[in-house]
Amino acid sequence: MDTSKLSFLYHKLIDGTASSAEKAELARLAAIPENEPALLELMNEAWDTFDSEENILTGLQSETMLRKALEDESSTAEIPPAHRIGLRRGWIKYAAAIVLLAGTATVYYFNSNKPPEQPVIAGKEEQAADVLPGGEKAVLTLADGRRIVLDSAANGQLAQQGNVQVEKLANGQIRYIPANASGNTVMWNTMSTPTGGQYQITLPDGTRVWLNAASSITYPASFVSKQRLVKIKGEVYFDVAKNKEQPFVVEMPDQSNIEVLGTAFNVNAYADEANIKTTLAEGSIKLIKADQSAILKPGQQGTVSAQQKDGIKVISGVDLAQAFAWKNGLFSFNDADFPSIMRQLERWYNIQVKYQNAIPDITLKGKMYRNVNLSVILDYLQKMGVKLRKEGNTIVIL
Repeated sequence: MDTSKLSFLYHKLIDGTASSAEKAELARLAAIPENEPALLELMNEAWDTFDSEENILTGLQSETMLRKALEDESSTAEIPPAHRIGLRRGWIKYAAAIVLLAGTATVYYFNSNKPPEQPVIAGKEEQAADVLPGGEKAVLTLADGRRIVLDSAANGQLAQQGNVQVEKLANGQIRYIPANASGNTVMWNTMSTPTGGQYQITLPDGTRVWLNAASSITYPASFVSKQRLVKIKGEVYFDVAKNKEQPFVVEMPDQSNIEVLGTAFNVNAYADEANIKTTLAEGSIKLIKADQSAILKPGQQGTVSAQQKDGIKVISGVDLAQAFAWKNGLFSFNDADFPSIMRQLERWYNIQVKYQNAIPDITLKGKMYRNVNLSVILDYLQKMGVKLRKEGNTIVIL
């Protein structure tokens, strides 16, 4: 079959120049089973050529355009309902909603092994009580146990930790200013983020740290030992300041360690995830667990079972953009299963997800800014046939 017209209309949609009639014709052609291979090739082409985050519109623009696309899809009578395309791995039901970018588009589509069902549409009262995305929130716990809520603390000096002064800067971050006098007393501080929070901190040695939601890092107010030891929970991205004379060591919840000289890497060590994942961006790090160790190279990921059942596994060719997406303000759900997606949403939107029946067998491919309201993502899930109900800050999957 000649698919040139399908390709022509598809690219007009991507370019933002398709008329209503052309969109309707594209939808008609997409519903023809013989066009399935060409359509999937076009969708994959659109995704594969999207490799830059600089062209993404702001979260507000993306949300507005997404809502418009969803409204258009549900209100335009000429366009047939979303159809199913048979694949060897099951059904693919792709959304008519497309988040338009500057000169390209990201197509979000779901892969499920069963036909989609009709979505459950939330009532007006539920839509009004939307859940806002997370933001810059953190609590600093000092060595004496005092807790400082940073998003409400005034700028200026916050505390004195031995010979080190702790200040909050105008940009909301804190810095440690050592005095001339030296000391060997280690005073441990902990920076922690709640669910719905994230924070960036520069440690006393100049190492930059990004904390994802529901995460923490414990570190000395001044690195006076032979090693720069820190302890983490949750998900943390490091850009470690180089110091060959004082190696940087990250201790994880399962007592495994990462030894570093100077590099950039991400650690996902949430208690509710099956594995602790360490992904290396640049430099070199050494993973240590009990009597086992492994050296990671850039682009590799080391996994350690949180239940301590297995040793260290090293995976090459990891999608770094996906592993670091949260640090860059994005959700990246590529090939993620439904429960893992829900866990990310729970941490970021400070919600609870409950399953009334079986967990939907759905995977998602796509990216979205993390500063969109929860309702945007719920709209997507409902359009994909996920039946759900919102009860306050709890999402019940039906």
